[in-house]
This record gives sequence, C-alpha cells and structure tokens, in this order.
Amino acid sequence: NWSDRMKASLTPVYGDRLQPMWDQFCDAMKSIVDDEDGSVCMQEAPKVKCKVLVVAGAKDPMVPLEHSTYFEKHLGGETRVHVFSEGKHNPHLRFADQFNSLADDFFSE
Repeated sequence: NWSDRMKASLTPVYGDRLQPMWDQFCDAMKSIVDDEDGSVCMQEAPKVKCKVLVVAGAKDPMVPLEHSTYFEKHLGGETRVHVFSEGKHNPHLRFADQFNSLADDFFSE
C-alpha cells in the first residue's frame, strides 16, 4: 500500500495507471530474481562506456547503498557517485536544488 504522502505525489503524474504500473514493475523484478539470479544488470554494467552520475540516498529503504558502490566499481566508463546522507529513495525530489546543481555541473563538464 502507498502512504498518503507518496500517493499524493505520484497520482498527479501517473493517475489511475499508478497501481497497475507498480504491479507490472514488481512482477518484472520478481522475474529477474527468479530467472536471472537477481541480476538486473550485472552482466551489462561493464559495457557502459559513457560518463555516469549515480545518485543515491543513504537512508533508501528500497535500494541498498551497495548498489551505488557496485556501479562505481563495475561500470565501464567514468562513474561519479553522490550520496545524499539524509536521502531516501527520492533525493532528486527532497533535495531538488542540490540535485539540480549536481546534475547541471555533471552535464556541463
């Protein structure tokens, strides 16, 4: 179930499609875990040759911080990781000004 706060932020964007899209996403993730030994992209990561900015929240309840560390070590191109120490799963929303500045700097290089 969605918290009222999350639902209020996502419903204007996704409307009535929110729950069906989430259900499809969860089904796809389960399939990956069952069929690919849990690897969403481990085999593909080294093939990425462009610069990548990985943004993470240290308090993200959905994606462990180890994912950022993995990408930093295994992506094939230059990788920069930025961790928002107070961030959860949506640091781009909660820390929008900092995120936008970070993204602007990254894309300006």
